[in-house]
Amino acid sequence: MSDPKNRDKDAFCKHWLRDGGLQWLFDRRQGLVNLKNSRIADLEKELENRERWYADISRELNEKTKHIAELESSLEKVRELVA
Repeated sequence: MSDPKNRDKDAFCKHWLRDGGLQWLFDRRQGLVNLKNSRIADLEKELENRERWYADISRELNEKTKHIAELESSLEKVRELVA
């Protein structure tokens, strides 16, 4: 004789499958996958923006460093003339 707990479980499972439980589970999981994929796309876009910002800042820093070097060179020439 089968255990009553198993009969309840079996009945529940049959009912769940018959009433679209598997489709519900698939839809829910697909919704989570879509949500994660959307978040990944947002993060990739944010990363691209930050990489562009970093490249711009690096370029600006290089230009300012070059300008400082030119000013220091000019200042050194002025010091030589004054001395």
